[in-house]
Amino acid sequence: ATNAAVRETFEESSVSIAKENLFWFSHWVPPPITPKRFSTYFFATSFSDDEQVVIDDSEIIERDVAKSIQLIVGSPIVIVVCLSMSDMDVYVDEHRSNAELIMAVQSTAMAVQNLLLSAHEMGLGACWRCAPLFCAKTVIDTLKLPQSWRPQALVTLGYPDEDGKTPSRLSWQEVTKWL
Repeated sequence: ATNAAVRETFEESSVSIAKENLFWFSHWVPPPITPKRFSTYFFATSFSDDEQVVIDDSEIIERDVAKSIQLIVGSPIVIVVCLSMSDMDVYVDEHRSNAELIMAVQSTAMAVQNLLLSAHEMGLGACWRCAPLFCAKTVIDTLKLPQSWRPQALVTLGYPDEDGKTPSRLSWQEVTKWL
C-alpha cells in the first residue's frame, strides 16, 4: 500500500515522497453488502512549505463525465430545454436588452419548474441538469438545433428505481422577508 501511495501521490500532485516518510493512520473496507468493494489505506506525511503541489484532476473529470453520460443515456426520457430570443422585444440600449434576456431565462426556468412539478405528480423521477449552459455550442451542433436557440438545461425523466433522498431545505420563514 505504501508503494501505491507514493506512486499515486506523484501522479496526482507531482509531489515526490519517500515511503519511509508516510505515516499510516487508517484502513477502510466497505461492508460486505456493498456491490463494489475495495480496500483503502490512508497515510499522512509532511513536506516543506516551498514545495509546490499541482493537482492533476483529469481522473476526476473523466469519472464525472462518465457518470454524467451514464445518467443521460440511462434515462428513458431526456429533454433539452432551450430559449430563443426571436419572439422577445428588441431594444437598442444594453440595459433593456439584458432585462429582456433575463425575462426569457426566467420564463424558461418557470416552464421547467412546471414540468418538474407535473412529473412529480405523475410519480416520475426528474432531474434538472445545467450542463448545456457550459457546452451550448456542442449541444446545438450535436442535436442540429437552430443557431438562435440557447440551451439552458437538460431534464431527465423516468420512473425511479428507488426512493430518492429528501434534500434538506430552509423553511419558508428563513428565506422570506415581509415588508
